[in-house]
Amino acid sequence: MQYVIKIGSSKERPCYFASWDGDPGRTLVLESAVKFNDRQATLNKIKSLEKKHPNRSFSLKEIIDTTNII
Repeated sequence: MQYVIKIGSSKERPCYFASWDGDPGRTLVLESAVKFNDRQATLNKIKSLEKKHPNRSFSLKEIIDTTNII
């Protein structure tokens, strides 16, 4: 299982934490989001982002790799 960090609570077009510059860096493309292999590491990063960006909301989103599903 992999995890990404969803930014905000927009129901229209969710955006995700990305590795480039920004406030914080973000992307609309799930495939471009930073992926974490560990749930606790993802939660730790969320806590860090919340301290740096207290006016934004962050949440953990599980993603499933479907590339090998027939």
